[in-house]
Amino acid sequence: MSKEEFSHRKRAVVIPGLILLFLFLILFVLIIKEDGNQFTDITDWDSVYGAQYPSIEDYDELVSRGINLVVNNITTEPGEWDRYYHAVVERDLDIIPILWGADQTAWVWNQASNEWELDINKYPNSIGAMFLQYLRDHPNSLQHTYAIYAFHEPFNPENPKLVSPDKIQKFWQQIHEEEFPDRALKIYGESISWNSACTNGCVDFDAIGLYNFTECGLFGLLKYRMIEAVPGKDGLSIQSGPCTNNRNRVLEAGRNLIDTLYDFAQQSSPAPDGSRTQYFVLIQTFAQDSPNLIYRMPEAEEMFEWGTQIAYPQGNKLAGMQWYVYRFDGLYDQTLGDNRYDVKGADRWKTISDVADVLFGVQGQNND
Repeated sequence: MSKEEFSHRKRAVVIPGLILLFLFLILFVLIIKEDGNQFTDITDWDSVYGAQYPSIEDYDELVSRGINLVVNNITTEPGEWDRYYHAVVERDLDIIPILWGADQTAWVWNQASNEWELDINKYPNSIGAMFLQYLRDHPNSLQHTYAIYAFHEPFNPENPKLVSPDKIQKFWQQIHEEEFPDRALKIYGESISWNSACTNGCVDFDAIGLYNFTECGLFGLLKYRMIEAVPGKDGLSIQSGPCTNNRNRVLEAGRNLIDTLYDFAQQSSPAPDGSRTQYFVLIQTFAQDSPNLIYRMPEAEEMFEWGTQIAYPQGNKLAGMQWYVYRFDGLYDQTLGDNRYDVKGADRWKTISDVADVLFGVQGQNND
């Protein structure tokens, strides 16, 4: 075989080989790219999916879209307790009831006895004790009570209803060791477990607010505000971070915030019964023109990304996620229940269903 013939045959083998290698590399890149668009592979979502402050008239719509938890102020009137519990039991919903009347909470501290007025035999006129007895007398209502709402931002200096950690610990102890020693009733609060004295053993569930959708920065041109957890004098401090237009950066910050609070609870001493605080992530669905910052309604696409790229991948570290809020007359300028369509005409309510599809894989498929 001449040198020229060998060289020709060599090229005949090498060139097709290079072409095949090139095609293989293209196929590999396409596969990697497609995998990058898939949701993070986690264990099946077994957490709850909620909405805060819907009206009873909204319940059917929300259930049809995959919601299985509502948070409502059922007031301090027993007639309202009947009305709300009839609605949730009938629809197989769970509820976190809030008992707010003239004051921000129905729970009353008895200074003389150094305890909360929860025992119906000692405090027959206490609204809190009456409600706990109501749950005992109505087993179906108790079964559909995911947790009772305890305290709202009790360490916030601007809150007129400040409550010290030792009193909140006493509330936990009375509920779990005296009133419901079988742990048939759990406790939900907000902005409590950041405090080192209340990381565990004050509430069973706390909330992580992802209120990221804003018009901030110079001329309000930046669409997002990051939320961060940093060391504080009493534990962790949840504070506003920088404003940005970088959506991926904000999504990553949301996942990091969940990691930080989860790790803080896991690394702290457990509650007396060995349990640790679990978290709900609250995704902003309100608009409010406040003095220092303008909160805007999220677009439907943003709602979907926050639900599927923050809450869903972190499902093993969360008790669940909630849309905050569905309605709230008098406080917010716009809410999810009153603003179904975003500026592009996309259906925010359908996004509730679309997120449920990702979380559970079966609900919300046919809703428009």
